[in-house]
Amino acid sequence: MKKITLDTFGFAALLRGKANVLLILEEADVIYVPVFVLAEMFTGIRDQQNIEENLFLINNFLSKNNVKIISPTTQTAEIFSELKVQMPRDKPILSVHDIWIAALNMEHGARLLTLDKNFLKVPGLLMFHEVVA
Repeated sequence: MKKITLDTFGFAALLRGKANVLLILEEADVIYVPVFVLAEMFTGIRDQQNIEENLFLINNFLSKNNVKIISPTTQTAEIFSELKVQMPRDKPILSVHDIWIAALNMEHGARLLTLDKNFLKVPGLLMFHEVVA
């Protein structure tokens, strides 16, 4: 089963119709959207003039049968803590939201679809390198 997790940059690229993101998602059996990604997407569109159009696009995507919104569990918290202690304290690689996204992705055994190169520095994180490069 091909499982994919979208981060905020991946979701935004989807809404912009980025061709390589669309191709990857078309092949997915399950597309996970972490609740943190939704919060960032909803926050991001609040500053735009076409808020109604963007809300429609987001909700239309979320209504697809293979799209699942995922939230943290106790296992996610354990993975989060493992990742967090591996990060340099003086110069973190990822934001707290991104660590949660990485932890959720790992918990669900999916590949992360992102445009954020910082995720490449997370050991053991499965992702689409061709999208990030």
